[in-house]
Amino acid sequence: MKTLISSNPFFMGIITLILLVLLAWFVYHSISIKKAGKNKEQGIGKLKFLNSIGLLALVLGTLHQLISWYSIIHAIEEAGDITFNIILTALGNSMVPLIYGLSIYLLALILWLISNLLFNQKQ
Repeated sequence: MKTLISSNPFFMGIITLILLVLLAWFVYHSISIKKAGKNKEQGIGKLKFLNSIGLLALVLGTLHQLISWYSIIHAIEEAGDITFNIILTALGNSMVPLIYGLSIYLLALILWLISNLLFNQKQ
């Protein structure tokens, strides 16, 4: 939990908001499909956006890592002599949002698969 907090709060906050939007999107549209009865096609079509929402989290995690690498390289150029331990710590901290975004994308794919199995059955 410490690494989640010690990473960039701006990107981590945005990625966490995307996670909340993803979960709310899935719950809201799943409930609306259950209540819709015969008119399910519109709700099922909206559940296809789960992949896009999860992909946005992955892209933002990747963007954070690229910005972090650029900052690390710039800091090394300015400071000159930096120990290897500090460089590895900085690289490890830069990977946290990427792993977080990747796990949210994986969750989005799992939710999309579950929604396809539940709602696209022939009745």
